[in-house]
Amino acid sequence: MPPEIIEECAMALHRVMGLLLLACLLSPLPLAAAESRHPGRLPNESGQELSAKVAAIMAGTGFKVMSHSAWSERGRPGGDVLLTRVPYTNLYGGEGRQAFRILSPRRGLEIALIVKRQDTDGSNDTKLPHIYLTAIEAMREKTVFILVEGEGWRSEGMDWLRRAVAERRYGMPTDKDVRIVSLEEFRRWARGL
Repeated sequence: MPPEIIEECAMALHRVMGLLLLACLLSPLPLAAAESRHPGRLPNESGQELSAKVAAIMAGTGFKVMSHSAWSERGRPGGDVLLTRVPYTNLYGGEGRQAFRILSPRRGLEIALIVKRQDTDGSNDTKLPHIYLTAIEAMREKTVFILVEGEGWRSEGMDWLRRAVAERRYGMPTDKDVRIVSLEEFRRWARGL
């Protein structure tokens, strides 16, 4: 079989798998399962489920979804790719893994995507400054999306994060573009690609 036919079939299969993943993620849990985990309320969505939705959104727009290590082992193939578990040097000089990197050479995209979910109140005050400093100092990409979801974020903390981004606080490089987005805003952005 010619290589271009194989590649076309692989891309079609990849899109179908992404859509199946999205359908599974969006289908509701049976009520009994929900009640057994959290009596009296529906379960909270986890960060992993949010990351899976991000992957499904990008797969639905034709991006290949693969781990950074698999991508590197395959010789860093071109095309539209959503990389997962991307290594980077964290704020403390150690090894870290960012959730996603969006690559599209034909669109000129290289975007770091930080995905955070906070469903319950708690000690999340320190998370937002850390997320912001990671975006401006540790992410090598010039564009960084901070996708923030959940009801547990304090409004004062989110206001601080929005001001920090808008005012380019704490030495944000002039060529850095940091955006705070919700899952729905990210979905609309991806559809526009």
